[in-house]
Amino acid sequence: YIGREAELAAIRARWQEALNGQSQAVLIRGEPGIGKSRIIEQFLERIDESDPDILNANCNPFAVDTPYFPLVEMLRHRLAINQFSTEQTLQLLAARLDNLGLTQDEALPLIARFLFQDIDLQASPQLDGLSLARQRKRTHELLIQVLIGLASDGPLLLVVEDLHWADASTIEFLDQLFSSMDGAPILVILTARLEFTSPWKKQANCSEIPLENLVTSQARGIIRNLASGKALPSEVVRQICQRAEGNPLFLEEITLSVLASAGVIERATVWELTQPFSADIVPASLEAALMARLDRLGEARNLLQLGATIGREFRLDLLANVASIDINAAEESMEKMVDQGFLRLSESDPSVYRFKHALIQDVAYQSLLRSTRQQNHARIAAVLAESFPDLAKQRPELMAHHFSGAGSFADAARLWLQAGQEAAGRSAVHEAVEHLNRGLKDLDQLPQEQERWSLEFQLQASLAPTQMAAFGWASPRVESTCLRAIDLADSMAIGEHRFALLWGLWSNQFVAGQLNRALNTAQQLQRIAQTSGITMHAIAAHNAASYTHFYRGEYSPSIQQADQGLALFNRELELELCLTLQSAPTVHILSARSNSLWMLGRQRDAYEGMEQMLELARSLCHPPSLAAALCYLCFFNYYDQNWDQMLIAAEEALELSMAEGYALWHACAALYKSMAHLALDSRNADPSTVIESAQLFRTTASLVTDPSTSTMIMAALLQSGCLDDALAESEQGVCSAEQGHVRVMVSEIHRQRGELLAARGQHQEAEQAFQRALESARMQAAIPLELRALTSLLNHRTRSGAQPDMDVELRQVLNKIQPTARSFDVPAAHSLLASLDRP
Repeated sequence: YIGREAELAAIRARWQEALNGQSQAVLIRGEPGIGKSRIIEQFLERIDESDPDILNANCNPFAVDTPYFPLVEMLRHRLAINQFSTEQTLQLLAARLDNLGLTQDEALPLIARFLFQDIDLQASPQLDGLSLARQRKRTHELLIQVLIGLASDGPLLLVVEDLHWADASTIEFLDQLFSSMDGAPILVILTARLEFTSPWKKQANCSEIPLENLVTSQARGIIRNLASGKALPSEVVRQICQRAEGNPLFLEEITLSVLASAGVIERATVWELTQPFSADIVPASLEAALMARLDRLGEARNLLQLGATIGREFRLDLLANVASIDINAAEESMEKMVDQGFLRLSESDPSVYRFKHALIQDVAYQSLLRSTRQQNHARIAAVLAESFPDLAKQRPELMAHHFSGAGSFADAARLWLQAGQEAAGRSAVHEAVEHLNRGLKDLDQLPQEQERWSLEFQLQASLAPTQMAAFGWASPRVESTCLRAIDLADSMAIGEHRFALLWGLWSNQFVAGQLNRALNTAQQLQRIAQTSGITMHAIAAHNAASYTHFYRGEYSPSIQQADQGLALFNRELELELCLTLQSAPTVHILSARSNSLWMLGRQRDAYEGMEQMLELARSLCHPPSLAAALCYLCFFNYYDQNWDQMLIAAEEALELSMAEGYALWHACAALYKSMAHLALDSRNADPSTVIESAQLFRTTASLVTDPSTSTMIMAALLQSGCLDDALAESEQGVCSAEQGHVRVMVSEIHRQRGELLAARGQHQEAEQAFQRALESARMQAAIPLELRALTSLLNHRTRSGAQPDMDVELRQVLNKIQPTARSFDVPAAHSLLASLDRP
């Protein structure tokens, strides 16, 4: 080993902190072949006195979208569970969990599902009431308990290599682990290539160690060691150093290629040239060096290439079966590959071989003819299905990869579909999206015919809701996926699927604030509902229409649609709709109706409707519907400026969203909570919290509520004294609203803009802004907003010395509002009128 003493010292320092109960994580980053794995080996050789429990997890390019792949493989080996979903395996797992102190009722079914995703857990009442998101979070908590339990008997070293190939679920788990493991003697060592961006840079217990290329003296030391301590001709050494550029793997492979060539010969104390020096003696690259070494393997080369087709690591029995040779002969060849530095034997399983480096596997695989690759993939897929059915069932994405490589694109697409649906069923939505997209990519290789269209429809129909979960309801990807699926459904005359796809399309367009398109889609939903006569269709269609009309500022049509939807309410049907649509439509309908009533001045009726909405959401015991209802209550209380009630709803919504993993509602609740604090305690609250929360909320692309978001940002900027920024925000808010035909709260943007301009002494411009606010409110017949605009306009005229002369109009608007003790606007208007009446 040459160099890296400073890096080793840094790792050892973190190890000492871990031994003292201060858990640590170290990320080693560097280019391929730079020695990331080797430095871990050197570190392990130097800590024998600590006698740690070592867990090794390896990410795999063939499992980059397999949820938790490295963790599952690691724990299966650690718990010595080699069978699949059998009663004996569950008994063994239960005993091992009990030894680790995991006696919770849900521990066995959740860990069993984590390790064996096809296990039958229908008879697991412990999981009743746990949504998929909560199961996922609880599983993470239990896995952390497993690791802490292992560390209770002594220090634990967890090594996770090649994070650049890690699946999204593994990264999410590691993130939770690093935030929860403090106090346990645990050191986590991670490795990754330079393209991996660490999400843990700001965590105090996470550090990063970059590995640089070796300097010339270190490179020469490696060359001499590989040459058995004997000197090579100086020009050969110079050429090797030049071409390897300080990369340890490159140095090693190029040097080994030179030593195995006919260009040099070993003597007692030195290596001599067999002919005058030529640059051709030294391979020009790593690939050339490896190819030269592969060419010298003879018949064993084919076996190594077959292993490379199987993957980064492969089982000996699988290799022998695919190659149709005796397992002893296969083992003899693999041992030679280990001796020559191509492979390593797995420490956890002596029947598993692993390529020493991914670059070696890549070169071995790429050296195959395309036709040979296809034959190899086809043979591997056939052997997996026939002789390793458990593995084939457990890893549909692995089977899909080999079918794709074999050119069996239809079979591959079916398996990608299965893999995507299984990943989505585990809330591993990012991995599910990748599986489904790979299925679509394989279908591009097939001719345009019925079988291809049918498969594409299934993939697109599964992809749309998965994209919603992964990227948010408003993602443009969702719209394009839904439109393509609808086109396919129409072309194949499978109209029974059209409603569900249009519902997904409406959800996307509505949340994205594209209300012209959303209204068109809502009308299509209504036409289908009228034709089908299906009550579920009718309720969902009225939901879509009522909410779209509300945000377009069309309050009477919104109430009309809502009333028609409410007339169809049936509790059992609502529960069924919760499962179908992932949310309760009547909750949305009640919200749209109540908000529309409020805008029309029927405050008392509006309050009663919101109370009914929240009561229904709680009674359904459906977390997504309750999260939506609480956030709708935040919207409503913001319109009403009822800050105390808004804070209560926001805090409950935030807690629920964090527990269930609802990114949209989490961001929404955080924004309204920060706004409530600012409104209730403007002196002590931090306005920047509102601005930061609003920017986070905007990352969800939920533009349907963007006018309200703009008014909150403007209020925070005004509180901070940033008048220019607040004015710029008002312009952006109006522009966004106009583009999407979102008219709710546009009046408030103009009104607040007027207050900003008045604060700058621009009285004429302020007057114009107040007038625009008044016009916008009147155009929508939004009486409370008209009242606010009139009040602000009269106050402005009074402050600027102009003639108020609109008190009659103010009284007329006041008479249109239902009297209620909760209204904020009415007392303010009466106070203004009283001041105008005084001489």
